[in-house]
Amino acid sequence: MKFALNEEQIALEDAVKDFFKSKVTSGVIRHAMENTAGINFDIYNTMRNELGLTSLIIEEQYGGFGASDLELNIAMIQHGYYLVPSPLRTQTYTTILIQECANQESKNHILPKILAGDDIGAVVSDESTLKDLVINDGKISGTIERVLFLEYASHITFVYDGSLIDIELKDEGINIKAQKSIDQTQPISKITFDNTKCYVISDGDISKQYEIAKARMAILLSNEMFGCASSAFDMSLAYAKERQQFGNAIGSFQSIKHKLAELYLELQNAKSLCQFAAYISSIRNDAKDKNIHLSENEKDIRHVSSMAKYYVTKIFNNIAHENIQIHGGIGFTYEHDAHLYLKRFMATKFEFGGQDEHTKLLAEDIFN
Repeated sequence: MKFALNEEQIALEDAVKDFFKSKVTSGVIRHAMENTAGINFDIYNTMRNELGLTSLIIEEQYGGFGASDLELNIAMIQHGYYLVPSPLRTQTYTTILIQECANQESKNHILPKILAGDDIGAVVSDESTLKDLVINDGKISGTIERVLFLEYASHITFVYDGSLIDIELKDEGINIKAQKSIDQTQPISKITFDNTKCYVISDGDISKQYEIAKARMAILLSNEMFGCASSAFDMSLAYAKERQQFGNAIGSFQSIKHKLAELYLELQNAKSLCQFAAYISSIRNDAKDKNIHLSENEKDIRHVSSMAKYYVTKIFNNIAHENIQIHGGIGFTYEHDAHLYLKRFMATKFEFGGQDEHTKLLAEDIFN
């Protein structure tokens, strides 16, 4: 199958790339790391208001651009490449969760608010933290841990016992406490509910729809991780060309040359896989618009999302660690930016499932 971006998609990629290249520097990232929110609000607000990235996949009937997941993932690759300190990924998670799982009344209410920037959402990417929750008569008690960008959010949305639950964070009986994150641009928090009001915003059992939502979110994350890995590789390659030892660039040494060649091959494999996953996800968008039967696509998107998350996690791990090794002693210092990529890898590797979980899912698909 021949696949290539069209002119509009290339223009989107160039616009997002040019914006991030001009705005996101090492100093900007490090300043955000010192901010408890882990966000550069000027950049995020420009992304939202001028580039329209938070409304990219919101349907036109709600005022969005109605773009597919392919266009969104094009933007997310660049978002990862420049390690942009913003909650774009988690905000888009909320959009996807509402699109796939919410009832029509809730979509009509929430999606226009996301579009206007009045609704900042947080989602739960680690379902194991939901096991101690108790919900009775519209009230919730218990604790959820490791929620991304929670201190900046206005509500939290998650699936519990086959229903989509939404909680306004301004309500009573809520305590939010920041937790230590290995990547300060990916802040996490613990939230405790004490007989807090919660709302079911779905109809019937949405377990099947939730599987699709998780697959779309995993593909989104995989593409952002691929962007991060690409940036770390480019950093290694540039240093190997510039760093001189014994009168020669270290990139001319066989050990470094072979290492970079192997990493490049892995990166190109990941690029193809992530692009294909985004393409499969975008087919789902088109099919829904045209009322096409989705059963085969639903199977494909779950399978390819696990493939993408598994493989990108593997190569991001390799590149983030080898980037530090290639830089030698300076790569281990806080002053150098190599550690930023390793921290991002550590922060994202278990989000929506680690390698072991996705290996199991792939095996079940293949052998069943």
